[in-house]
Amino acid sequence: MKYAGPMLLLCCLMPLSGCAVGSFVSSFLFTPDLSGNWEVASQTGATTGTPPTAGLLLVGSLTSQGSNVSGIFRLANLSLPNTCGIPLQQVVTVSGSIDFSRNLTLKSVPFGGSTLSMQFVVPPALTVVGSGASLTGLTGTIAITGGTCTFASSTAFGAEIVPVTGIFAGPLTANPYLTTPPIAAGTATLALTQAAIPQSDGQFPVTGTLSFSGGGCASSTPLTGTVSGTQLTLVSAPTGLFGTSTDTLAAIVNLATGQLNVASLIYGLGPCHTAITSITQFTGNLTKQ
Repeated sequence: MKYAGPMLLLCCLMPLSGCAVGSFVSSFLFTPDLSGNWEVASQTGATTGTPPTAGLLLVGSLTSQGSNVSGIFRLANLSLPNTCGIPLQQVVTVSGSIDFSRNLTLKSVPFGGSTLSMQFVVPPALTVVGSGASLTGLTGTIAITGGTCTFASSTAFGAEIVPVTGIFAGPLTANPYLTTPPIAAGTATLALTQAAIPQSDGQFPVTGTLSFSGGGCASSTPLTGTVSGTQLTLVSAPTGLFGTSTDTLAAIVNLATGQLNVASLIYGLGPCHTAITSITQFTGNLTKQ
């Protein structure tokens, strides 16, 4: 995690003495850079990387410059699915700051008469998760007041997700819904590049190439999509008579290991599949190389 270090200010303050000045300098020098892909949830289960089934979920981006922080999130109020909009379709912008005690306060622009507020304590050493390191993030509270999307103040956990840029590989097996799949198992290699700048809804664009071998054949397919929080979604370019994507991949970035837990890889028409009836859905884990 990056930190702001204004050395000119430090040099000016060095001749001064006193505990107050020392505390000020220490706090100022260790203002963290929170810029990146984030997931915030009101369930403690969020620390495992498993999508929550209740409560409040926010996935999107944070950008910080010094003590100023802003963000764009897609919101899912799973406690009020009928009055708070379609989950992850409501886009919320937030802004705030980190004080000298590393307290982060964020408040949203009102949406539908509701206002989101978050308060977190930023630890002195904040690690981007997903590389096998101990999971550290933001702990605090989250609430929504007013309108039809209210959410009582609750404890929350926020984690910055390691970028998915890199090469991931591993074995995949066919979903058991096919009793005799055309290709029972194979090996996939996924080369990905995550954009540094998010879209207007907070999702980060991702481009890549899927290479698959199994059942005596091999092929390579370009993919595009997004990563938002721990959720990665990729599709191939539309092809064929109906202009549909033949390859789609949905995966979760494992917060502890950085693995891609592939929930569904629908590997469609191509060198390994020559008919609609041969399209197969695969699952498995891809490990960063």
